[in-house]
Amino acid sequence: MSTLNDVFKESLTSAIKAAKTITDQYNQALAFAAIASAIAQTGLVRPTAELSEEASNLATTVPETATTTTKRTRRTKEQIAEEEAAKAAAATTKPEDDATTTTEPAGEAEDDEWTDAAMEAHAEEVAYVNDVLAEYDEAEVFSAITERTEGNINSRDDLRPSNIGYVATLIKEIMSAA
Repeated sequence: MSTLNDVFKESLTSAIKAAKTITDQYNQALAFAAIASAIAQTGLVRPTAELSEEASNLATTVPETATTTTKRTRRTKEQIAEEEAAKAAAATTKPEDDATTTTEPAGEAEDDEWTDAAMEAHAEEVAYVNDVLAEYDEAEVFSAITERTEGNINSRDDLRPSNIGYVATLIKEIMSAA
């Protein structure tokens, strides 16, 4: 019968082997970070010569160019939400009188219409938004959305495939804050 420590060592070894098979360096780093986190959270595992040797071998297998050419940072949920909000706001910004101002990248205008494919792709978000608008006063809901989008989304007419996910997220945030 294996002890708990033996089972943990076996699962750790298999996790390291599996992480080594990941070809994308970023995802491989995430896998090793998860393994390290699991080890640290136990508080019972102490470094051994075997693990230290394995760690030093891993350090030498990462090419130098990976650290100098690709820099990725961990983003928080708030940062991701802010980026999505900025993208959605940029996509829904109404053009000014300046003829050079565009609100969408070239070729994306046709993709931002409510086609059958777009409805199918965003069915969950559309259903959620419609349910909320049916349950609550539509004017109040859009008033809160308008405030958070700085006037870019004012009514159902402003909802597009490119911003429906953001609007659904906004509504969820508004509902949880209430």
